[in-house]
Amino acid sequence: MRDIKIPKEIKEYEAKIAGGLSIRQLLCVVIGGVVLFTTYLMLKDYLYTLPTILICTLVIIPFGIFGWLRPYGLPINIFLLNFFSYFKRAKKRGYVINNKKLRIFKNLNVNNTKKFIDKEKKFLLRSKNDKN
Repeated sequence: MRDIKIPKEIKEYEAKIAGGLSIRQLLCVVIGGVVLFTTYLMLKDYLYTLPTILICTLVIIPFGIFGWLRPYGLPINIFLLNFFSYFKRAKKRGYVINNKKLRIFKNLNVNNTKKFIDKEKKFLLRSKNDKN
């Protein structure tokens, strides 16, 4: 009998195209390879071998990150979009109550709380004065 591996979470599943690579990874390998080859051809006449290899390594790293890195289970482009949009949002979010009855209740509650605090302050001041 054949055993089939079934992922627990359906969102974790990625279809494999060639050599165990997903579509995203395969595209990153192909595009990265083209960019790497072009970079090598441009630099090989002007630099020695070691600097050329180092520069080509730095050029290929972003393609590897976009193909394989998945922080918090998100593709890196979605993660970076959420990360930078966090800093664009307002730090303090206000809200408006659209329900008229709830707005009245909230205002009454706030006013009653202020009255209660004022009564407590007066009581504490009276009790201090009585002790003296």
